Amino acid sequence: MIKKMLGTMCLIVFGTNLCVAQTTSQSDTNNWGNSIQGIQLSISMTNSVVETRSSIAVMAIIKNSSTNIIYSGELEDSADYDLILANDAGNKYHLIPRASWLHLVKTLTLNPGEQDVRTIFATIGRNTETGDYTLQATRTFNMVGVRYKLESNLLKVQIK
Repeated sequence: MIKKMLGTMCLIVFGTNLCVAQTTSQSDTNNWGNSIQGIQLSISMTNSVVETRSSIAVMAIIKNSSTNIIYSGELEDSADYDLILANDAGNKYHLIPRASWLHLVKTLTLNPGEQDVRTIFATIGRNTETGDYTLQATRTFNMVGVRYKLESNLLKVQIK
């Protein structure tokens, strides 16, 4: 009943293209990418089956388990991440257009023990082939003057 009501609310709020999907257990945020200097990135979705030309919402969490403050330039919630769909045939689709770093809006500062939670919105392009994919997010950050690249956990996604 709750899933049905949530799906109906999602349909009303976001329109039909955002929620044409099946629910999945991939919303477990205990799945993290590899730790880089004590920093980790996790992504989750409430759906694992998505139609081409539809929009998706991905929750991204950066966790700072280090003893250092990390910094990252910010443009906007989605543009700061790279979402990559990849399949076994070697096809890769970058779902978020790369923005110019010349137009940074602000700096994300994440103190030790803090988390940053974002919702990333992206669209599955009409040229995306149907099939089984993995979805991964990446984001860069700076710590003590060194730039690092975070990679999230992998999510299984089916494109129809």
